[in-house]
Amino acid sequence: MLYIARILHRENGEIQHNMVVKCSGGMLQNVQPFEREGQSMILVEEVYISLLPSLESLPLSVCAVADASVLYAYSADSNGVLKPLE
Repeated sequence: MLYIARILHRENGEIQHNMVVKCSGGMLQNVQPFEREGQSMILVEEVYISLLPSLESLPLSVCAVADASVLYAYSADSNGVLKPLE
């Protein structure tokens, strides 16, 4: 699934804007700058990238020790409850 993130919180604490995030089953596949709208993109205000696979709420520790070969992407609702991006 492809998402357009207005604000992207990277696992290293960096914040980027207007990025396309590709996910599969909650796992991050790719991140690239937004150039143009594609078919089936979903707009998400903020996306959080983490090394941890089971985060549930904000604030989150994006720099926790974990397997750095896999990253996970989340969105948060108005109560700060995190949901993995599909």
